[in-house]
Amino acid sequence: MMIDVKNISFQFDQGNIVFDNINFRLSEGHIGIVGDNGVGKTTLINLISGRLLPQKGTISLEGKVKIVSQFNDWEDYHSPGELQLQRLKDAVFSNPDILLLDEPTSNLDKNGIKVLSGLIRHFSGIVLLISHDFDFLDSTTDNILLIENRRAELYEQKFEGFQLEYEKKRHKEFQMYEVQKKQKNQQRKSVQRLQEKSQRSKKVRGISN
Repeated sequence: MMIDVKNISFQFDQGNIVFDNINFRLSEGHIGIVGDNGVGKTTLINLISGRLLPQKGTISLEGKVKIVSQFNDWEDYHSPGELQLQRLKDAVFSNPDILLLDEPTSNLDKNGIKVLSGLIRHFSGIVLLISHDFDFLDSTTDNILLIENRRAELYEQKFEGFQLEYEKKRHKEFQMYEVQKKQKNQQRKSVQRLQEKSQRSKKVRGISN
């Protein structure tokens, strides 16, 4: 079983670029996909499943793939949580090699989430899942795929460890930004002092003449 994403670029017809030359390869593990709303998490799932086609690059899959997408027409059902859990059970028990889950905990109560967590932990294939439930991510995944700035970056650690590393990275980037801003301010002030000095010199020469 394998997911091999090579040089993938994708944009919608409206011109909105979602991915720009992303690359990653997965041969095992349970991976949580995280990122801000609208960055392309669901789009990535749909690209891997073949529901969408990239404008550039290739996605190679080895093994049987099963996807459980978000389901929004819950008002037609008396027990949306039960239906959602059944959809997930059916997907797992179909014995796929690769399981793609988009917000699987939606409409599930605590017991449903507990059942789902057990199903995922005992699943031996590759799992790629999107969730805003951080506790669920930390209990069911062992790697994190961050979608940010049209790129995808794989962190080989659980969600809690990823959070700490990401916060340190952002803090370091902020410190570098502050240093660069300070250097630019110093350069601007130096240029300003030189200009003022030059103007004073011109005035002195003018008086002397």
